[in-house]
This record gives sequence, C-alpha cells and structure tokens, in this order.
Amino acid sequence: MTNFDYFDEQMFDMAHRIERFGFTTMAVNTGGCSVPGCSSPEHSGPTWTYSIGMLEHEHPEIVIVGAPLAQAYNLIDLAFRWHHLGLVLPCGRDDRTTADGATFTTVPVPDRCWTESDLMAFWHNYYRSVGWPGIDCVDDPVVQLVIADEMGRFPWDERCDAGCVDSQPIIADDDSAWPRWNRATRRSSHRSNRRRRR
Repeated sequence: MTNFDYFDEQMFDMAHRIERFGFTTMAVNTGGCSVPGCSSPEHSGPTWTYSIGMLEHEHPEIVIVGAPLAQAYNLIDLAFRWHHLGLVLPCGRDDRTTADGATFTTVPVPDRCWTESDLMAFWHNYYRSVGWPGIDCVDDPVVQLVIADEMGRFPWDERCDAGCVDSQPIIADDDSAWPRWNRATRRSSHRSNRRRRR
C-alpha cells in the first residue's frame, strides 16, 4: 500500500511537465455550463484554459475563455516562446497583435478571481504543494487572453460577432460571475456567518 494517491500523482505530473516544458496548461469546463464554477447541466458554456508555471518565468499566468482547446494551448505556448525571445503580449483593450491565425490582446484578471476562487484550482493546488511563486515580478499576475472575431473586433467592441461575445465573457467586466470560492474561503465565510447569527 502506498500513500502516493491520485492528487499526488496529478501534482507530480504537473511538476514533470513544468520541469520539461517550462509551464503546463489546464482545461476546465469542457462539459456543459454557462460560466466557470456553474454546475448546471442545462447550459452549454465556454471552456477556459489556463497556464501553470508562467510566473516562475516572470510572466503572468494566462486564462483563455471560450477558445477551442488546441487554439488555447497554441496561444499559451506562443506567449511563453515570445517571452523567452524578449517579446511581450499586447496588453489592454486598445492594443492588439495578430499571430498564429488569431488577433488577440490581454486584459488583467481581477485579483479576487484567482486568489479567492476555484477559477484556477489546479494552479492553487500545485503551488500549495511546491511553494508559491513570486508575484511582485509582474504588473498583473493573471491576464485573460482575449481573441477577436473574424473582423478583428473584441467582445467589448460594439459590433463584435455575437458568438464571440457569448463564448468569451470578459472576467474583468463581471468578476462576480466567475469566482467559486475555494474551500478555505467557504469555511471562513461559514464561520463568520455562524458568529453573526449568535
């Protein structure tokens, strides 16, 4: 009998991929749901893919919402390669670049969406087991990479394709829709509520 359980195996696998490739990715919500954290089987919604290990290279972690998995993986890999070539991703709603068949930019993800939620649960699990990376080396520790529609319009643009808008909600525009509080935050919240009732 061994103490090496499934969780340890996952963390070991992540550590191996990060050691070998410099980072790894996690795809979430590949089933039916309308927003990350939703458990409703009635609504099909966007997947989201995020990086683990980018901060170790002094680069923000990346979240991509609603993109096909292959495209999300390719764009995260592109960001990693660019960083090591001394290039930077576009940042902000007025900046953009085209590469790998997509026009995209990045926008910051509000801190509470990744520090106090399950939005990036495997990121939290991994760094809880190996030690947290420094986040003061980058302006925004987590950014959302946003992909424009075929006409080069982003979800915040007035005439953006409706499919692009629906499949790619911008976390910064409605951060209350995204977090699922992690276990420690939920417990703390329950304890606070019980104290208030007394």
